Amino acid sequence: MADRFHLLKYGLAIVLVFIGGKMTLMPWFHMLVEWSLAVVGGVILGSLVLSLLITRKEDQTQSL
Repeated sequence: MADRFHLLKYGLAIVLVFIGGKMTLMPWFHMLVEWSLAVVGGVILGSLVLSLLITRKEDQTQSL
């Protein structure tokens, strides 16, 4: 399954950078929990969907 979701590691890296930046800016900038969860969920879901789409495109070009 790790080959199928090959972009997930990049998505998780983006999530870690986002959370670290949010923690750093917390004294000056407050973000709602709902917005944070939406960003995290969107990035992870986006990386999963892109992984599937790119894998399907590669499979189609290899079968031709």
